[in-house]
Amino acid sequence: MAKRSVRELGSAVIDHLIKRLPATLTPRFPKRLYETIPALYPHMVHIFNSCKVSGPEFLVLSYVKNAGKVTESGEVALPISQLTQVLVDSGLYDSRSGAAGFIQAQQDKKKYLRQTRITHEQKRLMFPDSTGYRDVVILTEEGRNLVEQVNKSVEALFGQVAKRVIRQGKVPASRFAIAALAIQATASDIKLALDELHRDYRVARGRQDAQKKP
Repeated sequence: MAKRSVRELGSAVIDHLIKRLPATLTPRFPKRLYETIPALYPHMVHIFNSCKVSGPEFLVLSYVKNAGKVTESGEVALPISQLTQVLVDSGLYDSRSGAAGFIQAQQDKKKYLRQTRITHEQKRLMFPDSTGYRDVVILTEEGRNLVEQVNKSVEALFGQVAKRVIRQGKVPASRFAIAALAIQATASDIKLALDELHRDYRVARGRQDAQKKP
């Protein structure tokens, strides 16, 4: 039998569990996890404070890191127009000018981003669906290090929680291992679904803005 990857094993486990559900039942967000969100919030605030970064700043840097494209020089780039629209769509800013000012601050004050202009050919190859100007933001070394620092802090927090729960004997270590497999197997699919929902929001918002115009 061929050796299967972690993603394939996790997918197999999830498929098996879903097949055992009644036909009328679909997977839902566990109600108990709603209790986890407010409990997690102060820990995230502490992590952001200790890393000296705000929530919006981490959102921007993390988005550039994950949604950007790698240039020939190995840097991660993202169209400024796309990043600006994300900040407006997320509700952090009401206007593109406000979002643009925030992005500019990440370059001037924080040095987390650097702005440059790519060639027409680079734009065509890297961002074929992008419209507008050729201006992009580059995630600097300071920005990459900050994202990595926050991610490591979150991993450490999860490790502490897992040890405490297992030590109390309420959840066996094997169950945590299965949960980790499931999360790793579905993470990219969940991200894709969230990206699709985000595009739907943008389309709906565009229609609403068009209807408001006289």
